[in-house]
Amino acid sequence: MALILIIDDDAAFRVTLAETLEDLGHSVRQAASCEAGLRALAEGGVAVAIVDLRLPGDDGLAFLRAAPGIAPGVPCMMLTAYASGANTIEAMRLGAFDHLTKPLG
Repeated sequence: MALILIIDDDAAFRVTLAETLEDLGHSVRQAASCEAGLRALAEGGVAVAIVDLRLPGDDGLAFLRAAPGIAPGVPCMMLTAYASGANTIEAMRLGAFDHLTKPLG
């Protein structure tokens, strides 16, 4: 299956999502910040990144800005509990292929 990168500072959410994806047969790489996520992305092999909007330090939008320079073509999905029209539009403008709201149903 695919290697999925999850970037979220909520450890409980991140671990639960990782376990769900692993149960579906995927491999998961996890990061708790934008900077750690960019390092994990640079390790290569990532098929898709799931990125939280609000992160310590740089936010998920900063990840979306930097990701194409590190791993061109890797699709990114924005995930947030703080959805707004403005951050949805900005995420899509930066290349996110989807913008989901927590909690996931």
